[in-house]
Amino acid sequence: MVEQFVQLFAANHRRLFGYIMILVHDRTAAEDVFQEMSMILWREFHHYRPDGDFVRWANAMSFNQVRKWRRNRNRDRLVFSEGLIEDIARQRDAMEPEADPRRLALSHCLKKLTQRDRTIIDLYYGTKTTADRVAEQLGKSVHTIYKALKTIRKALLKCIDGKMAIENQ
Repeated sequence: MVEQFVQLFAANHRRLFGYIMILVHDRTAAEDVFQEMSMILWREFHHYRPDGDFVRWANAMSFNQVRKWRRNRNRDRLVFSEGLIEDIARQRDAMEPEADPRRLALSHCLKKLTQRDRTIIDLYYGTKTTADRVAEQLGKSVHTIYKALKTIRKALLKCIDGKMAIENQ
C-alpha cells in the first residue's frame, strides 16, 4: 500500500499542485494547502480504489482543502467566491480528458530528447529557474540557453503533433 501511494503521488504531484494553484492563485497558500492535502491523501489512501482515477480522487480532496483554506481566509477581499471556485474546478475537471493524450504524448517526446536537451528542460522548467541561472550552471551564454529552449520547444511541439496525428487516425 505504501509503495502504491508513493508511486501514484510521485507521478502526479505536479498535476495536483497545479490544480490547487489554479484554485488558490497564491503560491505560498497553494504550498500550504498542498502540504495539508498530501497528509490527508496518505491518511485516506485506504479509501482509494486501485481501479479508480487517482488524480480525480486526489483533486476532490484538494478541492475540500481549498474550501477549508478559503473559510479560514474569508476576511481577505481577494479570495474568490465559493461559486467561482466550484465553476473553475468543474471546468478544470472537464478539460482533464482532453489534456491526458497530449500529456502522454509530451511524456513520450521528452524521452526522445538528447541528454543535453533534457538537462536544459529539467533545469529551466523543473526547478522554475531563470535562463541566466541555467546558463551559469551549464557554463553557457544566456543567448545559447534561449536558443536551445526555442529549438527544444519546436521539436517537442512537432513530436507531440505527430504523435497526436497518429493516435487520431
